[in-house]
Amino acid sequence: MTGLLTVGVMTSQSGAPMTEALSGTDGLLVQRIERPSELHRFIRDLDVLLVSNDFYQAGVAELVRKASRLRYLHFVSSGFDNLRLHGAPHHLALSRGGQSHSSTVAEHAVTLLLGLVRRLPELERNRLAALWDRDGLRKTLASIEGKTVLIVGFGAIGQQVARRLGPFDARVVGVMRSAPEPEVAALAERIVQPDALHGELAEADAVILSLPLSIETKKFIGARELAAMKPSAYLVNVARGGVVDQAALIEALAARSIAGAGLDVFEEEPLAPESPLWRLDNVILAPHVGGAGSRAGTDRVIALARENLERFRSGRELLNRVAL
Repeated sequence: MTGLLTVGVMTSQSGAPMTEALSGTDGLLVQRIERPSELHRFIRDLDVLLVSNDFYQAGVAELVRKASRLRYLHFVSSGFDNLRLHGAPHHLALSRGGQSHSSTVAEHAVTLLLGLVRRLPELERNRLAALWDRDGLRKTLASIEGKTVLIVGFGAIGQQVARRLGPFDARVVGVMRSAPEPEVAALAERIVQPDALHGELAEADAVILSLPLSIETKKFIGARELAAMKPSAYLVNVARGGVVDQAALIEALAARSIAGAGLDVFEEEPLAPESPLWRLDNVILAPHVGGAGSRAGTDRVIALARENLERFRSGRELLNRVAL
């Protein structure tokens, strides 16, 4: 495709810096779209839409289906489950952000795990109560040194989690469908197939979820899987809320059949004020911010979008292409 491309930037995190960076590129007319409710004003004139997964809701998908000029849809997020859920016209070129934020999400996952193991919620409650509970904390504090951490979903994020756990001398076990390359296999003590999950859950001291949401992984961790975990084990989810049966998780946390959970994602977001998760004392909750805070990650998102726009204009193969 030659000539001027009109590009819409509608992202929840990187919108301003991406718009600024791309606006200086020859051959691009860049339109910043602050929120999905504004898309109808721009969609008829767009050749390309850069969008974050959280903004790609049913109403946006409907506008995309009716946009006769649109030819390319790029998800700046690594996840694209809303694209699978709401679909897109078959004639559109589709791509996604891939590994851009994997390092930051991995950092977030390890932070949640350490917060649970080192009892940060309890420390904060004690601070608010001006309570010096040294003897009590000595009995409950733990360490991940020598402990087994099961990483379910050993892709880009899972591998970065494993790299960060190495200096803590944790034992890493990965779960992935495909046979790992040697450099990936070297990150874990062993890597197993998903059909070995239940046996590994029973041995794990912590379970970190970093697998994509799909039909196959919806409620991948349910009551049966939670029951297989040790009562002393922790669950951390930086994947998607839908990979966990949230009702079953709440029941397990309330019954103390697992020790606690660090959650960045939920079945429905934002998390409803009436959710029991807010009131459980053995959880750490974050509002889906695992990929936030890294300018390096944002720069990678922008660089990939710029590269793929150039590839699209010149008719070359897109990076991180998506097939529905």
